[in-house]
Amino acid sequence: MDVAPGVIEYGLDFLRRHRTPRGTLPDTVLDRSLVMPHILPWTSVLSLEEGGRPRVAWAGAGVIKVNGFDGTGRFVDELLEPRLARQYTEFVTLVRTSRRGHIACFEIEARAIGRPLVETLFLPVEDEAGEVRHQLLFHQYNLLDGIGVEGALLLARLSEGCVITAEPV
Repeated sequence: MDVAPGVIEYGLDFLRRHRTPRGTLPDTVLDRSLVMPHILPWTSVLSLEEGGRPRVAWAGAGVIKVNGFDGTGRFVDELLEPRLARQYTEFVTLVRTSRRGHIACFEIEARAIGRPLVETLFLPVEDEAGEVRHQLLFHQYNLLDGIGVEGALLLARLSEGCVITAEPV
C-alpha cells in the first residue's frame, strides 16, 4: 500500500519540464505554486548551509503528518539518529556535487503509520550564480505490510540504516 502514489513519477516529470541545460533545477521552482496541489504535501526543500549541513527549509503537510513532527528550520542531524543523519548528509552532498537528481530508499520510524519504506527523489536546485544551495525532495511512503521473503531481506538491509538505492536520474 502506498501513501501518495505517483509522487516519484511526478517529480521525474517535474525535472524534465523545468531543468536547466546543466540538468539542475532553477531556483524559481522553489515557488510552491509550480507543484500540483495534490503532490505539494509530499514535497520538502532542503537548504544547504555553509559546510554542506542540510536544513529543512520547509516540509509539506503530508510529510509532517506521516513523520509526526515538523522539521522546518531544523538541521537534518537534529532530526535523525546519528548514523542515518550522517548517511543522509552524505547523500545530499552527492546530489549537490554531482548536480544530478538521485532516488534513495530509507526505512524510517514514522509516528503516524509505523515503519514505512520511503522513496525520496532528491533534485538539485541552483541559484542565479550556478551554485546548488537547495534541493527539492519528492517523498513517497510505502507501507510494508504483507511484504514476503524478498521484502524481509530488504528490511534486513534497511535495519542497518543504509541507503538502499542511490540511482541518478
